[in-house]
Amino acid sequence: MYTSKSYNSVFRNQYRVFFLVASSVMFLLLPLISAHAAEKDKEISGTVDIAPGLFWPIGIWKVENNRVMVTEQTTFKGDKSKAIFGANISAKGYIVDGIFTAVEIEVRTNEDHLIANK
Repeated sequence: MYTSKSYNSVFRNQYRVFFLVASSVMFLLLPLISAHAAEKDKEISGTVDIAPGLFWPIGIWKVENNRVMVTEQTTFKGDKSKAIFGANISAKGYIVDGIFTAVEIEVRTNEDHLIANK
């Protein structure tokens, strides 16, 4: 006949085995999940539809119906002050959970187009 101590002991052992198995499975699957979630080396070009106001340039921008996350680590090529509403940009980065995170943003101006055609 089982006592309450033996029931508790069996439950503790089952819990330890379950936790060990669950941890092992998550440890093995985590690299596969994170590798699939991020798409690297993507590029978006277009016109800035929405730029953040208060903490500009850090925040979520909208470029040609795509959400673009600009962080403190994002580098700018060209005149950073011209990266405003209506500017043409080209952003390089990666996509995580449907949001494009910019690593580098190149601001394109009309002068760049004229110089390239000379």
